[in-house]
Amino acid sequence: MLALRRFMFSLLILAQLVGIYLAIVYGWPWLKNLQSSTIQLDQRLEHLQRVESQDTLHTMTLLHQVQTDPSLRERWLLAEIGYDLHIAEQQLMLGRNPADVLPWLHHADDLAANSRDEHSLVLRNALAQDLLSVQSAAQLDIPGTYLRLHAIALRLQQLPMQPAPVRVASPPLARTTPLPENQGWRQLWQEGMIHFSQLISLRHVSRDPGPLPDAWEQQALKWHEQALLDQATWALLHRQNVIYQQALSDIAQLLRQHALLYDQGSYLAIDKEVQSLMTLSIAFPQLNLDRSLQALHNLQLGQNTP
Repeated sequence: MLALRRFMFSLLILAQLVGIYLAIVYGWPWLKNLQSSTIQLDQRLEHLQRVESQDTLHTMTLLHQVQTDPSLRERWLLAEIGYDLHIAEQQLMLGRNPADVLPWLHHADDLAANSRDEHSLVLRNALAQDLLSVQSAAQLDIPGTYLRLHAIALRLQQLPMQPAPVRVASPPLARTTPLPENQGWRQLWQEGMIHFSQLISLRHVSRDPGPLPDAWEQQALKWHEQALLDQATWALLHRQNVIYQQALSDIAQLLRQHALLYDQGSYLAIDKEVQSLMTLSIAFPQLNLDRSLQALHNLQLGQNTP
């Protein structure tokens, strides 16, 4: 028993020695790498701190010069105004919503208001005119128009239609000569022509089309109306004026063709709303800021040209 304890104690000592050896062999290079990485990180941090201190000092010096040197201050303001105007011009060229351009123009106008140059009034006048043009173009109420289209769609879906008349089958064609029993294909052809003639309804071109013949076609009419309204809604959200106008025109024509199916009061109200929506132009107007950019350029050159 004592020998077993000595053996276990010796094995434990051997394991500890092996662990210490492995830690020294493999752990020491890892510790050296960690120490070198830490030193490199400290050096990079010190370098970044020196760069930040230099940038801060440079910024403070530049701000002091801007506040004390009137000419440098004016050049700084004009550069800031030019940046805002070029961003706004790019937004308009990309076809963005004019409402998104207004903050840039307002900020440029605020900067121009802080200018001490007497010729800056020319720039502010040009900015005021461009602001008025952009604000006029941004007055289209897209959410309101969307809700109006949605209301028309709901009203058409819930609007009851007049009862559809029952088809009156036309009398079968009289046979002039009896057909032999052995000519079955001719008999089938004759019966097919009879059924086909019952599907044809003739009317004069000057007469308005009457009610739809059955409930299935009335449901198809509702689906057609909903599809056109969905198309108009898509065109509204994507500012596609041609598709928007065409979809509303098709809806108005479809309603006029089947006006007898609807209650006249509801039909007139819906048609009036559709006509009102057709008067809207949802296309982005062709806007530019050439007036303000030219005034800024003349001001930067020291020219006072209107």
